[in-house]
Amino acid sequence: MNKSGATGADRIVYRIPLNDRTRTAVSVRVTLNYQAIPPFYLRDRFTIGKGIETQRLAYLASHLNVERSPIEGWKLPIVSATRRLQSPER
Repeated sequence: MNKSGATGADRIVYRIPLNDRTRTAVSVRVTLNYQAIPPFYLRDRFTIGKGIETQRLAYLASHLNVERSPIEGWKLPIVSATRRLQSPER
């Protein structure tokens, strides 16, 4: 916990409604991704930034090939988990 009282942790709860599409699901799988450089950040830098540093960043980002790599789509999977769903009570 830091001075502001924040713990540095978040908890997210997803509630998935039962309907014709989800009723037959037997498990749910989630993946937490880390996005190191979001595309909107680069777009903002290239719009606002001027000078050799911005040109260098633009060159590196435009020549970086992340296809078929762990960071394809600029997302790095951190952890995945699968949980079986409980059968509805009868």
